[in-house]
Amino acid sequence: MAFWAFFSIFPLRFIFVTLLGYVLPPSLQGDVLRSAARFFPLLSTDSIGRLSGQWWTLLIGILNALWSGS
Repeated sequence: MAFWAFFSIFPLRFIFVTLLGYVLPPSLQGDVLRSAARFFPLLSTDSIGRLSGQWWTLLIGILNALWSGS
């Protein structure tokens, strides 16, 4: 059950983060990265860079969501 939960939630997060890269202006992207870094102590905003919306990451997320739903 945990296996299927992971494979159903992971693609949705992947798609959501990719869409944030497309939709959010750069100033808000920095705010999102800083708030995400607070939840993960080893995650630094310097190592992440920026949110970027790439077409191939969106495609991988959608295909993974379709595969895990079947």
